[in-house]
Parts: sequence; C-alpha cells; structure tokens
Amino acid sequence: MLDLSKAVILSIENASKREAKATEVLIDEIAKRSSVTLSQG
Repeated sequence: MLDLSKAVILSIENASKREAKATEVLIDEIAKRSSVTLSQG
C-alpha cells in the first residue's frame, strides 16, 4: 500500500484562474475519495 498522507500538490505561483481551480478541484476530489487531505505548496 502506498502512503500519500504527507503528499503535497505543487503548483506555480502565477497560475491562471483555470489552473488554480483545477488544483483546488484535484485536492477536493482526493479528499472525498480517500479521506486524505493534501496541502498545496
């Protein structure tokens, strides 16, 4: 089993609104499906 509980989602500082929203949706979906809350870095 792979432990991703300390994983971090990386994104660029000057992300477009679309990219920032995609990152937010990714984090939300991971939390819903796995009960793991990831941070954004």
